[in-house]
Amino acid sequence: MFTALYVINLESGEQKQLTFPKNNKIDNTPQVVGSTITWYRTSEKEDQGDVWVKDSMDAQEHRWLKNADSPPTFIFKK
Repeated sequence: MFTALYVINLESGEQKQLTFPKNNKIDNTPQVVGSTITWYRTSEKEDQGDVWVKDSMDAQEHRWLKNADSPPTFIFKK
C-alpha cells in the first residue's frame, strides 16, 4: 500500500501526482508555504517519519528531516 499526494484543478478536474512514495509508505499532512510544499512520509508500522520538501510543483522532492516524531507546523510571516 502507498498513498501519494495529488494536486487537483477544481475547475477542470485534472489531477497531477505530486509525490511518489515507495511501497508501504504514506505521504500525509501536506503544508504549503509560499511556493514550497512539505509533507510527512511514514508507514503504518513506523512510530517516526521523514519530512519531505518540494520547492515548487515541478521541483525534485527531497528529504529535509529524518526520523521526526511528528510533522512540523510552518508559519509564513510577511
